[in-house]
Amino acid sequence: MLFNTFNIELQYRGTLCELDIREAYTSDGTRNFEIIQGGICILLMMFKNGLWSVYIVDDLHPVAKQDTEMFVTDELIELLTQAIKTYLDCLTGNKLS
Repeated sequence: MLFNTFNIELQYRGTLCELDIREAYTSDGTRNFEIIQGGICILLMMFKNGLWSVYIVDDLHPVAKQDTEMFVTDELIELLTQAIKTYLDCLTGNKLS
């Protein structure tokens, strides 16, 4: 079930990076965040019990998957987790717990 859709702009690798985020949640309390770049879902970030899990989407075209693997770093994941948390904490009533 779709819960929230928002846009995040990050300064990453010296350039502005614009990503769309689609949040959904499951019955087990996991909050899922699909990270969309250029209309393509490239990452799935899941938050449960205070912990993040991050996965590159498996069914990407091989070229898109290779580009995504080169794009995604620990720095980007840290920026995304902080940006998502800040967005939810400051601009919505649906904070991460």
